[in-house]
Amino acid sequence: LLDILSLLTAYSNAQCVDLETGIRKVLPKMLHWLRVMTHPDGQVSFFNDSAIGTAPSLSQLEEASKRLGIMASGEDESRLTHLRDSGYVKINVNEAALIGDVGKVGPDYIPGHAHADTLSFELSVFGQRVIVNTGTSVYGVDPERHRQRSTAAHSTVEINGENSSEVWGGFRVARRAFPVGLSISECQKTIEVTCGHTGYHRMRGRPTHWRTWRTFENGIVITDRIEGEFDSAVARFHLHPDVSLNEVFEANVILGVHGGVVCISSSTSCLLVEPSLYSPEFGRQIESKCIAINFNGQSEIETKITWSHKCPNP
Repeated sequence: LLDILSLLTAYSNAQCVDLETGIRKVLPKMLHWLRVMTHPDGQVSFFNDSAIGTAPSLSQLEEASKRLGIMASGEDESRLTHLRDSGYVKINVNEAALIGDVGKVGPDYIPGHAHADTLSFELSVFGQRVIVNTGTSVYGVDPERHRQRSTAAHSTVEINGENSSEVWGGFRVARRAFPVGLSISECQKTIEVTCGHTGYHRMRGRPTHWRTWRTFENGIVITDRIEGEFDSAVARFHLHPDVSLNEVFEANVILGVHGGVVCISSSTSCLLVEPSLYSPEFGRQIESKCIAINFNGQSEIETKITWSHKCPNP
């Protein structure tokens, strides 16, 4: 649209006035959406088929927009932003930015680029990505493409070893997760977002995964609850490869990030650090780590993430 607007500006035509007006109306909304979905490092978040380097960056698009007199709409740096139509929330709190998925996997009629990532999230602290989804490095129909689209490759909860949405082929989705019960509240000190999804209702017991993000000063508590019968469940928190694993205790992990430390603690002792792969670009994979917390028969677990410029006591 920026290219089309550039052409319309260079070669004015009375017949294209309505087209130019329409483009100028929608571009600020597009820039606002992209700003919300962008991390402090200036690159896009990894939900569904997302990768760095496949399109101009936010800063490049903003510079091109500015030359044409286009500015983003909305309050981009507010504490809480809910992108209702696409189903994402962004929380900015005390040097951290969280982007969470509380929407459908995509349009009902064309979910081809969708991943089984419902209720996943990404978190940056002190400007550095800490918790991530693992990205996209390949297309096609091979096992690696299927793995990258799986629930296990995202920072959310996997139940009974299955995907929350039935991704198959290279760009297919069968039975899929639908969000339910979305609730968002904000007060002076706390933001709370709660949402569930129906992706596992195809299983015996029809389990529903509920996730709540609740902020407090220099921290976020994530409560994962499963309603209904299930055999096994695991919450995964994939780590960006630039994060250092400083210490691991029974139910605590201390991470080193640029400018400070992040502590992840679980209400259960069933916490493991597993190998993972991070795919920031097409054709590129980097070894990384993943924190996996087993429900171990419990219906609810709580994960607390705190950050500071000093190392906290475990």
